[in-house]
Amino acid sequence: MATRMQSAIPDASSPSFAGVPLPTETKGRVHIPETQRANVADTRVHILVVDNEATHLHALCESLNEQGYVTAGFREAKAALIALRGSKFDALLTVSKKPDIDGIELLHSALKIDPHLAVIVMTSEDTVTSAVEAMRVGAMDCIAKPFGISEIHPVLTRALAVNQLRKENLLLEQRRRAHTAELETTNKQLEAFGLTISHDLRAPLRAIAGFAELLAERSRAELPPESQHYLDFIIKKTDHMQQLLTDLLHFYQLGQQPLAVRPLSVSALVEKALEDFLYDPLYASTDVIAGDLPACVGDAALLQQVFANLLSNAFKFSSKKAFPRVEIGCEMTASGNTYFVRDNGAGFDMNRAEKLFTVFHRLHGPGAFPGTGGGLAAVKHIIERHHGKVWATSTAGEGSTFYFRLGDANEGKQSDSAASVRHSGPFIAGNF
Repeated sequence: MATRMQSAIPDASSPSFAGVPLPTETKGRVHIPETQRANVADTRVHILVVDNEATHLHALCESLNEQGYVTAGFREAKAALIALRGSKFDALLTVSKKPDIDGIELLHSALKIDPHLAVIVMTSEDTVTSAVEAMRVGAMDCIAKPFGISEIHPVLTRALAVNQLRKENLLLEQRRRAHTAELETTNKQLEAFGLTISHDLRAPLRAIAGFAELLAERSRAELPPESQHYLDFIIKKTDHMQQLLTDLLHFYQLGQQPLAVRPLSVSALVEKALEDFLYDPLYASTDVIAGDLPACVGDAALLQQVFANLLSNAFKFSSKKAFPRVEIGCEMTASGNTYFVRDNGAGFDMNRAEKLFTVFHRLHGPGAFPGTGGGLAAVKHIIERHHGKVWATSTAGEGSTFYFRLGDANEGKQSDSAASVRHSGPFIAGNF
């Protein structure tokens, strides 16, 4: 145990205490002169010290003041609490239990006044039980009496540092809650926007398309060629607009449904996604290669949508090749299982890749390939909801490869297909 602090200490009955006049009405408080307070910067640490032993109280306050702290000392708990209500303190240094001071009750009351107060309890050999109780109530540390300044200084430093971290964490939590509330407000606005699209915009658009088609059916022959062209243009653009609204609603709905996470067979997801292309004459000659696909953990419906969108792009953009090819596989790296869909199609310029996953942004002209540009944005949204990452590589005219990796919790350990499978068109659904 360290030796007791040594200090030039006047007798407790002396009218001068720590160099400061101590009138009887102060009831034990060690005052700091106003001239001293005026010279103290706001960044200094203010410590409230409570000890019924006047000699130890004086020595402790004096030693802490020499270390750069600003102290206020009290021999009575009631007076200390009055001071705490009236002034801001960073820490409370109190005895655990004395005949005229109940440190536990003081700790309770002090933390009710200032929940962010760093409390350190000074104990003696016969108050170990009280010290344990104090730590349970909310004290940050304990130190056994007698002690030297070399011992109390690191305890104070540690307690203040931990307390500062708690304050910062509390601030971060408050910001998180504010951000969450803001996101909830935004989601409600998006929901209202989705309903507006669903009812207020789609209804008049259907009316325009319906009347245009009715006019074409009944009066096309009576219209001059230029008017027929205009009519066909109206029908084409309204159809495109309806598809855009459908894709936008679908994109919005992806963020509304909660994730139903479970172990998944990736091979089964791919097989299901390929069903839409099995008997399409457009893709009858496409060569499909499915490699080894490890299992994963995720939302089945959403991850199937990922494969459906990526495969749709692969089939579409390779359809103009003489020998179209689509490959589905997985690369096992240190970062985790990286699934990919590769094609030998049109490809794109990598200098424009940053806009690839932007909703409704297309890298090819509107007449080159069908679609609205919403599929890849949906893929990115789904993968990010799984705490993963999606990216692509490509060479214009030679094809593209789209990769995605799920978050660590979504990784599967076992492969659900023992060997790679190769298929050449036409597709046979039962053999995949």
